[in-house]
Parts: sequence; C-alpha cells; structure tokens
Amino acid sequence: ILDTISPVANCNTPLDVFLGTGGSVTVTATQINAGSTDNCSITSVNINGGSSVTFDCTDVGANNVTLTVQDGSSNTGTCVSMVNVFDTLPPTAICRNLTAYLDGSGQVVVNPSDVNNGSIDNCGAPSLDFSTGGAITYNCTMTGSNSVTLIATDASGNVDSCSSTITVLDTVSPVAICQPITVQLDATG
Repeated sequence: ILDTISPVANCNTPLDVFLGTGGSVTVTATQINAGSTDNCSITSVNINGGSSVTFDCTDVGANNVTLTVQDGSSNTGTCVSMVNVFDTLPPTAICRNLTAYLDGSGQVVVNPSDVNNGSIDNCGAPSLDFSTGGAITYNCTMTGSNSVTLIATDASGNVDSCSSTITVLDTVSPVAICQPITVQLDATG
C-alpha cells in the first residue's frame, strides 16, 4: 500500500510581525501553518527549510517565506506566505547640556550631534536634528541659556525628542586699539 497523495499546505498570509528592542523577530512554522492537511498525517512542518526564520531591521517590509509540510511517506506540499515586518519602536533621544563659546567674530555654530548623548534605536543609530532644523548659529545677542529640542528619527520614521540647554558665553576680550594724538595746551596751561 502506497500513499502518493501530497499534503495540502495552507499558509497564514499575510502575517504581520514587529521588531523587538533587539531589532529582530522570529517567525515559526507554526505561525505560518494555517491548518495544513493530509490524507494520512503530517509528520513535519518547516519554514524556509527550518523550524523558524528570524527577521531583522534589513527585512522591514514584505518578505515571502515558503511553508513545507511532509507526510509519513515523504510526500510534500508547499505554500508561500507574505510576512510583513514592521519597526514601530521609537528611538530613544538622549540629550546633554552644552556650553558654547562665541568666536572672534561673535558667533558659534551648534550641531545636533553636539548635544547628543548616545541616542539609540533598535535598528541602528537614529538621524538627529533640531526641531528648528539643522545647525543653530548663535551670536552676541543670544548669550546666556538657550533651550533646544533634539529630534531623533529612525529609518522607519519613528521619532523621539529630548530637551537640552545651550549656554552661550562670550569669553573673547575686546581688542583695544590706540593711536597717537597731538594736543595743544590752552592759555591756562
């Protein structure tokens, strides 16, 4: 007696999964299997040749995986499932306060990286910007404490922010420039 009838593989598709704090997520064959059947019995179920597939930040978006079911007579059935990988975890913006010194021309430029204190994301370093956009140029009218907001954005568009105080100081002494003059004594000496 031979069993030559292949199992019928049924896939759960699409399957939405979300990256964790470590920047990865594992999908098992059980999650993809949506009630595959066989005339006798299914003895093994795998996904892309293994019991699970791990996705990371490079897999954000749609990914196809193949579910293979096998019966006791080594007959196989397959189906393809789409796994949608999402990164919904925002980065963590970490700020530090900064003291900035005006230069000889009365200006100092502060970049977002100057107030960054190790901002992190599950998918690598986030991009940094100020809420006002780009670098900020301070001048003599802005000495003292200035509040700024640092924006950290990851590759999936998730955002976090933090505030920092930039203390602008003018420590450049003025330059005294003298010139000789000739004066005439008046009648009273």
